[in-house]
Amino acid sequence: MLAVLLFHAGVPGLEGGYVGVDVFFVVSGYLITSLLVAERADTGRVSLRDFWARRVRRLLPVSALVAVVTVLASWLWLEPLRVRDAATDALAVATFSSNFVFADRGADYLSSTLPPSPFQHYWSLAVEEQFYVVWPLLVVAVCAGAVGVTAVRRRVGVTALVVGVASFVACMIAMRDARSLAFYWPHTRAFELAAGALAAVVPAVGAKSRALWASGAWVGIAGVVACVVLFDETTEFPGPWALAPVVATVLVVRGGDVVRWAPDVVLCRAPLQWLGSRSYSAYLWHWPALVIAAAAVGRDLTLAEGLAVTVAAVALAEFTWRWPEEPIRTTVSMRGVRAAMFAAGLTGLVAGAGLLVRNNPPVMATGTAAETPMLVSSTAPSISPVGPTTTVPVAPSLPGPSAPLPAIVEAAAATGLPSNLDPNLTAIRNDMPVIYRNNCHAGFSAVRPKNCVVGDPQSDVVVGVYGDSHAAQWYPAFEKMAIKNGWRLQYYT
Repeated sequence: MLAVLLFHAGVPGLEGGYVGVDVFFVVSGYLITSLLVAERADTGRVSLRDFWARRVRRLLPVSALVAVVTVLASWLWLEPLRVRDAATDALAVATFSSNFVFADRGADYLSSTLPPSPFQHYWSLAVEEQFYVVWPLLVVAVCAGAVGVTAVRRRVGVTALVVGVASFVACMIAMRDARSLAFYWPHTRAFELAAGALAAVVPAVGAKSRALWASGAWVGIAGVVACVVLFDETTEFPGPWALAPVVATVLVVRGGDVVRWAPDVVLCRAPLQWLGSRSYSAYLWHWPALVIAAAAVGRDLTLAEGLAVTVAAVALAEFTWRWPEEPIRTTVSMRGVRAAMFAAGLTGLVAGAGLLVRNNPPVMATGTAAETPMLVSSTAPSISPVGPTTTVPVAPSLPGPSAPLPAIVEAAAATGLPSNLDPNLTAIRNDMPVIYRNNCHAGFSAVRPKNCVVGDPQSDVVVGVYGDSHAAQWYPAFEKMAIKNGWRLQYYT
């Protein structure tokens, strides 16, 4: 997780730090499957109630706390037009579906270049939570009737292999057609969790092969570091290259502690153990801190500022690890109905904070109305064959060199917006040209252009417009011109 934090802080040379999430997926699949298989082998059953109660105690307290603080901080410091989206994202966090929201937003051409959400990092937690719902049910189902630990391991291993292969194939297909969906969808990321699950059920390392596995674990450590250093934003991910950190992590978890000189001799050092125990809280705190800090200062953070904010996030992680994370995690009495009520209360708290901010956006208007602009025009001979005259603007009279105009000074000092803007700035995201609703605009996945004719279809004057969203934004003006002048307007966007 350290690679993720430093990558997001902007440390040069670590552009592939995003693979820390993939390492996390593999480790999570390994640990969860190990627990499930051990319980099934020891007791002959898996208590889904206890499993989900442990997940509630482990994940939700800090997740909910960070989400509530983030949505309130967004209301205070985020740009006003981003606050509503942040509040909507908080609702997605409360329903464990933020990965679907970000997948849809990333696939939307008109939204894919928006600034990042302070909740963007919750997508990986959503994938985890969806895994925690589906995977235990699958383990219970495939192990029905199995006798002995060998049979349990074999069935879970075959299931993990089938799920992993199917997920990887789905990921490759999605990478070809919709990369945003491949990145966020749970079934295109499941192969990473399945790889960890498969590593958890393979036979124990024998005495004769321990040195080989330990060497492989060191190769795995080197592989993860190489991915962090060599990967960047141009790497097709999570395409075939995602196998590199996945396989490297599998090597580490399988051979990391088989001999005294295995990587465990380093990974068990106190500083790394301390950071590892706080990694969940640090991961949750660091991203909203970086995003909201950049919004508060109105620019990208410098490297020093990014590192300072990250250190502050790690300090917050220390406090939240001490309370509420660790005390609630170890409260074994919170089971069954208590755990369910606790989970409902925390998710309701996050949803309530999101709704509160969504329904009470920051006030941007000053209460002062702007004057209606007036166009001074004159009639001049037309050069168009369509009509005898046309209206053209009068050239403005520009001032000579002088002090700044009072209007410019007044505008620069303004801290709010006129109250009579149309459309209102809070609703401007939904103020789309009619071409997006009248079936004249081809969608993202369309393979044929629309045959859209506006105005007089029999006119000798034909105007053709071809382009993307930049051409689409001019549709209302061209539509009025075509109808007024009797042109035939053909639009292809």
